[in-house]
Order: sequence, then structure tokens, then C-alpha cells
Amino acid sequence: MAKENIYFAKRYSGYIKPIEADKSTDIWLIPFIRPADVREYHPDFKTSNYEEMMKTVLENIDLDENKNNILVAHQFVTSNGKSPELSESETVFLGTLDNIDYSVFKRFDYVALGHIHKPQSMGRKTIRYAGSPLKYSFSEVNHNKSVCIIETNKKEISYKKIPLTPLKDLKEFRGSFEDMLTL
Repeated sequence: MAKENIYFAKRYSGYIKPIEADKSTDIWLIPFIRPADVREYHPDFKTSNYEEMMKTVLENIDLDENKNNILVAHQFVTSNGKSPELSESETVFLGTLDNIDYSVFKRFDYVALGHIHKPQSMGRKTIRYAGSPLKYSFSEVNHNKSVCIIETNKKEISYKKIPLTPLKDLKEFRGSFEDMLTL
């Protein structure tokens, strides 16, 4: 599918190779990984801490700091211990072992994150959860869904949010059963 410019983050194999978007921009795809995935390829990595795991993964990539570097990841990223705003349909983990602080990604110019349904930044404007394209639970009824268009120009990255408007929006009504029948 790469011939059609469609890429997937493959299972972690101890090495991540960038996709060269153009001469000035590399895109790095990291699949959802767990510490056990990293221990398989980095025998000195002994902990079960996700933040330490991600540091190990990122220390073992050959990042060209003269280029724009965009990272796409599906991990749970927080900002100085503050979690992203979650929706009721998202799984909440007990404890903080799977948290990765945004500061781990300081070498990247833009970090595109997945899984969390509300579009939001973590720690800095260029580390963003994309959010889901549609509302999947009543806790998302007031979310403004969007998609980010990332633009690169030499060593600069900018983005603009494009609002997504569904054909049928999610609405919440409260009242008796009889009241609902009259809507």
C-alpha cells in the first residue's frame, strides 16, 4: 500500500524507519507498544514503566534534527501528571503506569496521537490527540470534532483545525417517556 502513500505502523521490531514525506520532513509511525514488546529487542530494558519504555524506543531511532519530524503514536500521553479529558466510552486504566509525559517527545516537531475522543493538545500545541471524527457517547455531545491539516515548510510546522460537521449530530434530551414521545 506504500505505493499509494498509505502506511501502517507495523508491530514493533526494535527499529523504526521513517517515511520520507519530502526532502525536509520525516514521519515516524509507532504502533501501540507495551514494555514486553521493547524487552524483546532491548535486553537491557528491565522495567514495566511505559514512559521509560518510550524513552528507550526513541533513543534507538536515527532522527535527523535538521528535518521536520512528525511522530504518529497511539499511547496514553499526559502533561506533567495531568491526563487528557476523557469521554465515558473510553477505557480508563487504574494507576499511572501506562502514562507517558509529553516531554518524552521533545525532539519531535509535531506529535499526532490517537485513541482519545476529544481533540486536545498535551503540554504544547504541537502534541495533539486528533479526537474521533464522530460523537460516540453522550459525554461527547458538546465536543467540537475536527481534523488537523499539518503544513510543513523547511524547518517550520503549522496546523489548522478543520471542523467536522456530521449529517446527523448527537443530541441529548431529558424528560419523561411521555415527553420524549412528543419530540
